[in-house]
Amino acid sequence: MVLWCSARHASGRAAVSLLLKQTFDSSSTSTRPASKKLYFLLTHKSYYSSSTEPVKTLLSLNELNSLLESDKKIRLLECGPNLSIKELYDKAHIGGSSYFSVGTCADLKNKSLKYMLPDPALFSDYVEQLGVSNDSHVVVCERNDTGFFFAPRVWWMFRVFGHDQVSILSGGLGKWLEAGNTLTHATTHVQRGNFKAAYRPELVRSYEDIEKLVTDGSLSKGVQLVDAKSQGRFEGWEQVPGEDAGAGHVPGSINLHYVALMDPFTKTMRSKNELEQMLKFKGVELDKPIVATCRQGVTACFISLAAFLLGKKDVPVYDGSWNEWFPRAKKEHINIPWSDVEKSD
Repeated sequence: MVLWCSARHASGRAAVSLLLKQTFDSSSTSTRPASKKLYFLLTHKSYYSSSTEPVKTLLSLNELNSLLESDKKIRLLECGPNLSIKELYDKAHIGGSSYFSVGTCADLKNKSLKYMLPDPALFSDYVEQLGVSNDSHVVVCERNDTGFFFAPRVWWMFRVFGHDQVSILSGGLGKWLEAGNTLTHATTHVQRGNFKAAYRPELVRSYEDIEKLVTDGSLSKGVQLVDAKSQGRFEGWEQVPGEDAGAGHVPGSINLHYVALMDPFTKTMRSKNELEQMLKFKGVELDKPIVATCRQGVTACFISLAAFLLGKKDVPVYDGSWNEWFPRAKKEHINIPWSDVEKSD
């Protein structure tokens, strides 16, 4: 007997399931092990293909335009750090887009760490107001003229809360304007979405998780903590005035500045080959566990994104990052190489 159906259609699966069950029930004494295995494979839900095709992680402007013309489920979200950028968005934005504030969609109870993840209920409510549902294809567009900064964070947040149908417009708003496209000041009206978050703890690391990596020797036994801060902040010789957290890094971590992952001319992520070479140059091995960190949990998402583009989809981010680590960690767990140089002078 030969059976064919599309695993994408529930009705097709149900029909095959029923047909197989009837066949096996009517000849239970002669059912071969292989047939039982086939029945399990076709009826067990973990073997079904997703009803939604996987989306491309980075979209070119042409690809976005094609989607906007053909896919009614696209929700374009321009993103930035706070409501001051929202004021710029209100004056001029891509028609039909909504604004995602990383500083608003956050754990607002945590005053010292302004970009920490919100709880699932808050995230669900926030994105529903932007018209996002569980079947939406979310496209994140950076408002920052550097090409990328907050967009990888928003991309990661959607993945943390169980939504894989999320892409990033490569080059952000800058690419949109570069192509001669217009902006509007018209208010975007959207119907409230229906989004139920499904939190993925495996994509997030806490202070306690990193402390364990440091104290049990994991960072010298294969786990790689990759820090996206600049070399100056990582080594301790670059301090930004007004910042509470001093410069430095977690002992045993690897420095890979997020800027190195972007092409300085196109302001887009480097090619897969270039990303692979960059990670290799820094000694980061994709076949070993990786945890991403930075100063405030934003640019660490570049590390997770780069690994994702190279096929490694399980790189978590230390959400509190250095701004949490510096005031909480023991002195011996804060490495500031530059201060050692000064002492020896």
